[in-house]
Amino acid sequence: MSGFLIERSDAPEPPWRHRFCGEHGIEGARCPNCAKPLLCFLRIDGADPRTPASRFGAIEVPLLFCWTCDVSQADLFYRLEAAGRVRLLRCGSGGCQRDFPYEGYPTSFPERPARLRPVPSPLPHHPAHQIGGHPWLVQPRRPLACVECARPMHFFAVIADDSTGPRGFTDNPFVQVLYHACFRCGVLGAYQACD
Repeated sequence: MSGFLIERSDAPEPPWRHRFCGEHGIEGARCPNCAKPLLCFLRIDGADPRTPASRFGAIEVPLLFCWTCDVSQADLFYRLEAAGRVRLLRCGSGGCQRDFPYEGYPTSFPERPARLRPVPSPLPHHPAHQIGGHPWLVQPRRPLACVECARPMHFFAVIADDSTGPRGFTDNPFVQVLYHACFRCGVLGAYQACD
C-alpha cells in the first residue's frame, strides 16, 4: 500500500465518510487525567479498502490523543471495540496543563470532511497528515509493540499540526502524532514526535 495524504475538504468523498476532528461521543474515549473527551483528530471509514483501516473491518477508526495532560508524555494504547467503543489500555498519567499547548485550547476542533489523495513523489516539503505508506517524519520512527500480544505494530497513520482551527493542534508545525496498529488485537498505539 503506497499511502495517502489526508486533506480537509468542503464535501465528503463518496462513498467514504472520513472526517477531521469534531465533537464525539465515543464510549471509553475520555482522558483519565483531564476527565474530558480525548481529542479526536480523525475518523477513518474502515469500509474504504484503500486504507489500512479496512483491516479492522468495516468500522470507523478514530485517531485519539490528548495534549493538555501527561497522556502526551507516554505511549497511548487503546483497543477498538464493538459498537464504536474504545478501551484505553495504557497512557501517561499525571498532571493537567491549564493553557497548554496554548491559551484557550479547545476541547474539540470544528468537524470537516476529509478526502484521501495519493502521496506525491517526492513527498511534501512539510509534515502532512498521512495514512499508510512511508511518511514524512520529523524524527525517525520508533517501533511499538502491542500491549496485548507483544508483537511489533505496523505503521498506520501520522497526524501533523494542521488542524481545522486557526492555530493548529499545537501551534508548532513540526509536531506529529504517529499511530501504529496491531490488526490482530484491534489495538492502536500513538506517540508524539517533534523537531
